[in-house]
Order: sequence, then structure tokens, then C-alpha cells
Amino acid sequence: MSSRASKSTGKKHRIEVSIRVRPPSWSDHITTCTQNLKNNHSTVAVHANTSSSSLTLNDTTYNFADHIISGSDQSTCFDAAGARLLSKIQEGYSCCLMAYGQTGSGKTYSVFGPPGVLTETELQRAQSEGKLVPDTWGIFPRVAIQLFNLPQVQSFQVSVIEVYQNRAFDLLDQHKVLSVGSTRSSGTDLGNGTFHPSGCYCRICHKIRHKQSNQPGRKAEAVLAKREVVKSAEDVARLARLVEISRIAKGHLLNARSSRSHCLIQIHLSLKQGGKVSEPTFLFVDLAGSERIKKSGVIGEASHEATRINSSLTVLGRVIQALANGVKHVPYRESTLTQILQPVFAGRVCASVIVNIASEQDHAEESLGSLRFAKRLTGVKVRESQVEACDPKAKREMIEKELVHARRQLEVMIQQGLGGGILPMADSIEKRSLEENLTKLSTMESHVMNIKMQLKEAHSLKPRSAQCHQLEEKLHKAKSHLEIAQGIVGRQKTIKRLWAEPTLACTKVRSQVQNLESMLAMH
Repeated sequence: MSSRASKSTGKKHRIEVSIRVRPPSWSDHITTCTQNLKNNHSTVAVHANTSSSSLTLNDTTYNFADHIISGSDQSTCFDAAGARLLSKIQEGYSCCLMAYGQTGSGKTYSVFGPPGVLTETELQRAQSEGKLVPDTWGIFPRVAIQLFNLPQVQSFQVSVIEVYQNRAFDLLDQHKVLSVGSTRSSGTDLGNGTFHPSGCYCRICHKIRHKQSNQPGRKAEAVLAKREVVKSAEDVARLARLVEISRIAKGHLLNARSSRSHCLIQIHLSLKQGGKVSEPTFLFVDLAGSERIKKSGVIGEASHEATRINSSLTVLGRVIQALANGVKHVPYRESTLTQILQPVFAGRVCASVIVNIASEQDHAEESLGSLRFAKRLTGVKVRESQVEACDPKAKREMIEKELVHARRQLEVMIQQGLGGGILPMADSIEKRSLEENLTKLSTMESHVMNIKMQLKEAHSLKPRSAQCHQLEEKLHKAKSHLEIAQGIVGRQKTIKRLWAEPTLACTKVRSQVQNLESMLAMH
């Protein structure tokens, strides 16, 4: 998602691969559909041997994985797949943990935990028992809380991206659409306060563009999402719960809560190293599960979502195959997901992948496909590199300089009419009405989100409190009001010469300004 200056260790390492086998009895720990419960009585196809790091599927033994994780114990999963990366990021390496597998195989369970447990109540209950985190929490909250408690951590920020139907959205900024890949340049900075807008064909601008087009290689562009500051363990629980609430999920025959999007949550750290500071990141990728539409029984929009998910995972498979074979052209640009993940596979991070499979015979074919993907992953090597530590004062000055430049770019784009919003020529009455309705809509959206957060927290109380019923009624009413407000604003935006959407290029520069302001806050 973002790239930083790094120093290479010179040696390549293959991506660490762990296989987590979901046992049939996992229905006791995760929510499943009634139809799927019947599958728990089918013949077990996968037999795991954790001591020898091997497993057997339909009489064929696979022993290429670094770790075999069997069962629902979250601490075992963390020790196998997360502990090494936690150690690496403390040494100044950026890290990435990815969960891959078919729908319902336990990816979200591994990364976050089962539904409804990411609450402050669960955290306080665990801490009262002398535990750092609840037993049910997944790798992300475990890593986040342990990192937060490190004395060398000076700043801790988190950003979250959701990739839904091949488009990227910012989960911490009201599902704002994010720009992925290259966009039209907003102009050319000539220095000394001189800035030429895009479309300028003076001799100097033409020379600069010609020089840039002839530069060898193409760097992956960072996807800039809003960062939120984390100040306590309770903030980690609240943030994880917000992701669970905001992420698009639907039920089908194989999974009662199937994620219909890929979720990428990234921790941005500022680590003190002597008199210098380094800024490694830790990216967690919870991929949507591959599924066979015949088995999941989805129709309509859900069927279209499944097709998009399978398509993006197919492109990911082709990227892995290309990297494993060492070919020059890697098809990163064929999907939004792989464009965002390009910095991971380009080889500047310590990477680990959990491949989740189901143990039932009914899912043997899908499990075999996941094992093939895992086998290809073992052929991918990345060059792990430490993030270079720098002088904090010099870093701050550099960020301030970039921020001035980005703000200047944004100002020029707004002057060019690329910033969107209410148009200057709009009728004053219509303009005032839309402004008021936009304010109301924003307030209603925050209100609905707050009720959802309260409801999740209330559900964690045992026994179930009367407050849950009251909050459910309150949420239903608030959602109805929100839908009406969204409809009104949507119709107003279609009025001629009243509203314009910002261009992707302008959105990208706005995100850059926001990102630089967050980076400045870290120093």
C-alpha cells in the first residue's frame, strides 16, 4: 500500500507459508448455515500432522508448508504465523500477513476472530483474568496490542482499504473511492513557487515530461487511505469492530457471514532507534473467499460479487505463477487487488501467507486448489529489507516540503474545476438546500455507525441485556431515516449545474495531502 526508503539485506527469502485446517467441529466456534451443518457429518478428507508439518488429502501427502495449524486455537495460529513477523517489525522490517482460501474456511477468523468478540467488554474481561488479549482474538488485534505496548513505538496509526468489485474504498473515510494506479498529472512543479498546470506545453514542461517517460522501470504507486491514530488497546478493539461492521458481508449456503470484499488493514509505526526514527508498516490482508456458485447457491447481485471475487483471485494466482517462474512481465495491473499488493511482492517486506482449507470431503476439490496455490507461493522469493532510519528533524522538513507542494497541486486542480462539489453557478436556494441535506446526511451516517458499535458491544454482554432489543429498534429506525436522506441527496446531485463529482486525479492529490498531514503528526 505504501513504499518507503529501505536498505537491502542482499539475500532473497521465500514467502513463509502456513496451512490452517478448519476442523468439522469448528461450527461450534463460527457461525454456519443450517445447510452447512449437515456437511459436518461427511467424511473427513484432510488429516493434519503438525509435528512433521505435513497433511494428507485423499491419500496424497503434502509437506511443503512451513507450518500446519489444526484446530481453532488462536494462540497456536499466532505463534506459527504471526510471531516471526512481530519480531521482524521490531527490527525495522515492514511486514505483510495474508489469509487465502475458499469461502467459510476461516480466513477472517484467523486475521480478526469470530464475529462479535472484538469488543472492549471482551478485552476488559481478558485483562481481569491476567491475559493480554481474549483467547478468541485473531492475529491482527494480537499484533496491534503487542506493538502498541512496545516502549520504542513513538506513533501508531492505522488505515483500512476495502476492495469491492474491483474498486478500492476507504473504510475509515465514509467509503470514499480511492485512486489506484496512475492518474492524469495535475501539473508540473518548476520550483521557486512556480507551478504549471496540466496541459501546459511550454518548452520546460515538455522537456520534463519527456525525461520522465524515458525513465526505466515503473514504480508501484502508493494507495493513500485515511489514517487513524491508535492511543490504547481499547482503540484497537474499537477499530477492529468498526472494520467488522463496515465491511460488506452476506450469507449463503456455505457461510452465514461471507466477506464479499478483500480487506487490507495496515499499521503505520514510528520506531525510535537510537537518535533516529524508522517507519515500518505491517499490512494484514483478509482476502474474500473463492466460491463455486453452484455450491454457495448465490443469485443476483451476490452471484455477480462471487464472479468478481473469483476473477480477482485468478489474477492473484497468475501474479504468483509469474513470480514463481521468474518471468519479466508480472500482470499486476489486471486487477485492483494486485496493484495494491505490488509493493509486497516486489520484495521489500517480510511476507507470510496463511492458506485456509476445510477438512470435509465435500470441500476436497476446493482444498486441493488452495494447496496448489500454496505450493506455488513457496517458489516466490522476496528481498527482505529494513526500513532505513533517518534523522527525525530532517524527515519532518522533507514532509513539510512535500506537503507544501501537494497543497499547491490541490489548489491548482480546484481552480481548474476538478475538485467537484457544489458548482459556483448553482441556484442559491438549491445550493443552500443541498448543503443542509449533506450536513444532515453526514450526521445520520455517524449516528447509524455509533448505534452499530454500541449494539456489537451490547451483544458481548452475558446474559443478553434488554439494551440489545432497544438498540436494534433504534438502529432500524435510524437506517430508515438514513435511506430517505440518501435518496434526497442522490436526486439533488442529479440537478443540472448544481453538483459535480471530483476527478480521480484530484481525489488522489487530496488523499496525498491527508496522508502527508498524518505523517507530519507522527513527527
